Amino acid sequence: MRLSATEHCSDCPAKLSHPEKQPAIQRGYLMQKIDLSAPPWSAQKGPRSREFLMLELRPNCEYCDKDLPPTAADARICTYECTFCADCMATHLHNVCPNCGGGFQPRPIRPATELRPGVGLPKQPASTKRVRLKKDKADVAAFAAAHKNTPPEKR
Repeated sequence: MRLSATEHCSDCPAKLSHPEKQPAIQRGYLMQKIDLSAPPWSAQKGPRSREFLMLELRPNCEYCDKDLPPTAADARICTYECTFCADCMATHLHNVCPNCGGGFQPRPIRPATELRPGVGLPKQPASTKRVRLKKDKADVAAFAAAHKNTPPEKR
């Protein structure tokens, strides 16, 4: 749907102009055209396709190699999905990802059952590939110490 500055959305009770419905090139940036009305698990190609939709849910802490199954409430991830247990994140990493320098958040829990058709652990299982730190623990400690007093949003 393309709307001019003076037109309003006929589907919207508030009669807003909905800039997100404008073509991407009109909004000042170029992106692949996708159908924003399609469900995120659709088979369309592009940024909302299956291959880009879900987290890997890595099976272990990269620091101590503790098992972190998909239901682990103590799994922490950064924006690149580096995965650590809450204990290592607090004790050794001080909320500083040793790989990118970002902060951590609790990893979401993927539903164990298919609550919606085609979505859930039965259809998109967690990764089984274990990932380990590529850096030496002394280097990780020095990196964390250098950045732990700077909040993630300021790094």
